[in-house]
Amino acid sequence: MPIHRRPGLDASRLDGVLSLDLDRGVAGIDLAQESFVDAYALVGLACFIASAARDGLPVRLVLPEDPDVRSWLSRMHLGAVIDAFGAWVEGALPRVPERDRRDTLIELERFDDAHGSDRLASFVWERLEGGADGEVVNQLFEATGELGLNVVEHAGSPAGGFVAAQRYKAGMPEERIIVAVGDVGVGIRESLRPRYGDMTEGEAIRRAIQWHVSRIPDEGRGQGLPGVVDGVRGLDGVVWIRSGAVSRKITRRRETTSEVSRLQGTIVGARLPCRPGR
Repeated sequence: MPIHRRPGLDASRLDGVLSLDLDRGVAGIDLAQESFVDAYALVGLACFIASAARDGLPVRLVLPEDPDVRSWLSRMHLGAVIDAFGAWVEGALPRVPERDRRDTLIELERFDDAHGSDRLASFVWERLEGGADGEVVNQLFEATGELGLNVVEHAGSPAGGFVAAQRYKAGMPEERIIVAVGDVGVGIRESLRPRYGDMTEGEAIRRAIQWHVSRIPDEGRGQGLPGVVDGVRGLDGVVWIRSGAVSRKITRRRETTSEVSRLQGTIVGARLPCRPGR
């Protein structure tokens, strides 16, 4: 009997593979039928594993049945997160060789200080330069640095932050790059609450993408996330911001907010065409 293949696991489908059984005190990730996992979903999986470990919940991870997808997860260093936080895996990730260091991907990486944030931004530049228009690479360089710095300065995440990126459909008209940065910190609402008071999680995200909104009242603050959103949107890209139980999708033409399962911390992802306007 052929394996039923779902659409690839991305920002819109992440919730479908996650489960929390608080009565039994177990967290679950079921990737059995997945045919693909993109960079945003990979960061989401890492955040879920780290968050469950912080709460003392064991994580049971069911790997994809497709051997190519298992190899891909190994190539993207999901095994390092599994080992760091003690998730229990049904099956085993295969050992795969590292490929060319300029194969336009950034394996799942963990960072916990400003130096790590700067290093990741430089890493994005080195890996993606030449794989996309210069304005796209520059925007991703700036976005990764700003988002990484947000994690360090505002998230209060004991596990630090996670980043991953990849170029997809190389050489095709729909060629694109996805980069995501996530953490298991206090979330956007709690970060802004001391200065702006009580608000819903959706309101907190809407406020956070406005210029000069920051938990720190110093002049010049509050430009990082709005700059990322405006820059990506200006290149006809997409931004996803997920914090708490709310996710917001932002494109050049519209913004939509949806309720999602609660995930500790914040995940920000961006998708950019490699050749805007072509």
